[in-house]
Amino acid sequence: MFGFPFWYKAESLKNQKVTQQGQEALKDVTLINTISDKILKIKKEFTLTQEILNKIQRARVTGIILNSYDLDLDRGLVRLSGVSSDRNTLVEFKRNLESNDDFSEVAIPISNFEEEFNLEFEITFSYKGSK
Repeated sequence: MFGFPFWYKAESLKNQKVTQQGQEALKDVTLINTISDKILKIKKEFTLTQEILNKIQRARVTGIILNSYDLDLDRGLVRLSGVSSDRNTLVEFKRNLESNDDFSEVAIPISNFEEEFNLEFEITFSYKGSK
């Protein structure tokens, strides 16, 4: 009879320690899952960004130099700026972008056509590919 309270207290402390370890493990698992979700989201956005840039590169023609791009993945908007060797080259680049089913509403402001050669341009369009 004298050993029972001691044994019971020891078992209770042991169970309490196991419970604390379980709670700590659960916290760790939750943290790992949160970090993993963030990594997967970044990877998905990186993959989508690379996919869009690859399609733009395939549409680019000789005489087009791209200086900058801005991708708004949440809204599916793309803005490119650069220099075109001449008007026809810029029109050809626009047509190539329009021929891609994932791009729509390709727009070049008329003011971009003021010069005949070495035109600085800005093109905007929507990306409707997989998100």
